Amino acid sequence: MPMYPGVYARISTEFRWIRESACTMTEAEQPDFCDITVSPTVSPAPTEHSTPSPTIATSSPTALNCGDDDVVMVELIFSSDYNYWETFWVLFSNSFLANGYVYYDSWWKQCIPIDETYTFTIYDSGGDGMCCSNGMGSYRIVVDGKQIKSGGSFTFAEQTVFDTTISTPFICKDSTQPFLVNEKEKNCEWVGKETASRCNKGDGKVSTHCPKTCGTCDAGCRNSAAYFKVDNLNKFKTCKWVGATSTNMRCGMIGEDNGRSTCPTLCGGC
Repeated sequence: MPMYPGVYARISTEFRWIRESACTMTEAEQPDFCDITVSPTVSPAPTEHSTPSPTIATSSPTALNCGDDDVVMVELIFSSDYNYWETFWVLFSNSFLANGYVYYDSWWKQCIPIDETYTFTIYDSGGDGMCCSNGMGSYRIVVDGKQIKSGGSFTFAEQTVFDTTISTPFICKDSTQPFLVNEKEKNCEWVGKETASRCNKGDGKVSTHCPKTCGTCDAGCRNSAAYFKVDNLNKFKTCKWVGATSTNMRCGMIGEDNGRSTCPTLCGGC
């Protein structure tokens, strides 16, 4: 790979189009290479008469150790249409770039960094996708053993944005934050002194804020429905406020656990 990443294509005349498409179509944060002007390095391109390989020819960064805790396995599985030479793909994040060609039944898999947002784009220079005018082609994206996308019917390009945040088993916890009961500041320790009556206060909102104390863990991972204290503001807000905008920043304002016990579905507590 060159010093700066570039999008590799079958032929040099397609490079600018692929790069512009990857940088303008994505809904995620643009990677660094979108701001860099480079000359493409062109990998040998398959032709209509070439002999296909059983695996995908790719350009990708040095493989990471799949035994590390900060990586996750990603698999791209392809079955091309009859015009396999028209189809190629790009996968990138702000720190990662890989690309390759689709040869009949082929695949690419590698461990990539977690906690990043990735953009996968599959291109077809013929404008008829992988299915179904010239065969029943398809592709699948599998992350950590779970399929997150499958497709094949598109025109010139189709894009999927996904992240690699690894979910952890849900552990039922009471919220760390004080909350309002009849306009008075209370906490889950107060609830625990008389659960029979206090868990039902606020039309059941108390039980969503203190699920462990109130014995409502069977309801699964859910946000508190109460008005709770936001430390940095010294005001009482709801999880709806957290999710309205700037969610990551607002989660960071809620207690030492950054909101994970209070608004778990928004702040990474599920």
